[in-house]
Amino acid sequence: MSYTRQRKLNMGYPGILSCACCIGEQDIRAICESFASTRNLPNYPHGIIFTFWEQYVSLRFYLGMALVAALAAIFAILAVVLLNIVAAFLVVCDAFSWRILFINFYMFIQWQAGSP
Repeated sequence: MSYTRQRKLNMGYPGILSCACCIGEQDIRAICESFASTRNLPNYPHGIIFTFWEQYVSLRFYLGMALVAALAAIFAILAVVLLNIVAAFLVVCDAFSWRILFINFYMFIQWQAGSP
């Protein structure tokens, strides 16, 4: 491979960006893993594109865990302060329902604006 071709791959050339967006990062990683297993060569994707998108791979999982941790902390603090587990549970359920309401409202606004 020529030096300029390798440099364009490492810099995140726009042609590679469109390819990575169409195929998907998980598909590219699967291709690299199958190449590594068939030819016994260590292979992994690198470049600006993969460095940028790596932070978003498990974002939903960690946001969900943060939400669960926050609701658990709210429940524990209110159960101690109010000395009532049922009231603490109702407050946590209300906080969770507000979260769902805001997410649905945000999705509705995006839908009305025409953005994905």
